[in-house]
Amino acid sequence: MSVSSNRNQTLRAVRMSNILLNEKIFKAVFFSISFVILVVSGVYGYDAYKAYINPSNVYGKWIEVGTPTYQTDILRLSEKGVYRNNHLISTTFEFNGSTVSISTGDGVTKYELTGGETAPQLKRVKPSLPSQTLVKHGYEHKVEATAASNGSQDRRLMLSEHFKEGK
Repeated sequence: MSVSSNRNQTLRAVRMSNILLNEKIFKAVFFSISFVILVVSGVYGYDAYKAYINPSNVYGKWIEVGTPTYQTDILRLSEKGVYRNNHLISTTFEFNGSTVSISTGDGVTKYELTGGETAPQLKRVKPSLPSQTLVKHGYEHKVEATAASNGSQDRRLMLSEHFKEGK
């Protein structure tokens, strides 16, 4: 009996050893796969962030809306710099994914990217006055109808209505 008992104990020890070995292998594989997934997710996340803040997202011609045609500003952003009405005003600008910052001799001007993909717009936030909204070239027709009229047009309309009523 002692031989059979020893053999049973040996078999149990071998089975227990195999179970522990399998558990260690499972944990090692699980943590290795988890680490690889984490690294790949980080790389893709970083690439997505870099694409989001890429200045080429705002490259192009931006046209002011809500102003008379003779006073309309045209801002062109490119890798060569920033041009306002075909005059170079800065050789660089910064874009953080939502705000364009342009440094000139007059100070820093900041524009916030709004409007989405259907009608991308830049709204000046610094300095806040006078207010200015620019729309990307090619999308003017989508914004012109909704652009707020300027003050002189409102005054003319109010005066016209006043004299029509005979007051």
